Amino acid sequence: LNATASGLAVMAFASPELQSKLLAHKPVNSTPESLTDSASLEAKVKQVEEQGYALTQDTFELGVTGIGVPIFNATGEVQGAIACAMPTSRIDDEQDKAQAIIKASIALTKQLGGKLPPLAEKLWL
Repeated sequence: LNATASGLAVMAFASPELQSKLLAHKPVNSTPESLTDSASLEAKVKQVEEQGYALTQDTFELGVTGIGVPIFNATGEVQGAIACAMPTSRIDDEQDKAQAIIKASIALTKQLGGKLPPLAEKLWL
């Protein structure tokens, strides 16, 4: 979970109990850029929570950037994530791409009978 945009999105929007469990797992060291110490990982999760989406660069595979956002169930709990991975050289405007993925997440959440929790509503709507 620590090396992917989808994993970070799930961690950031998980309940405090689930977030603690996920952060307690041994981080995967996929590349030299992977976040493997708990302080860095917790800081990244906090950043994702504040900006509303996860952005990773070279953490799972060198030369690849990922953008991920969570999807939610009927009670507003994180159920999974939707993400896009692309060559880092093709990222020209992360904000535009993040907004497109957020729109897809909102639509998918609704199609699955889910609802956005207050934090997602505040950040996304």
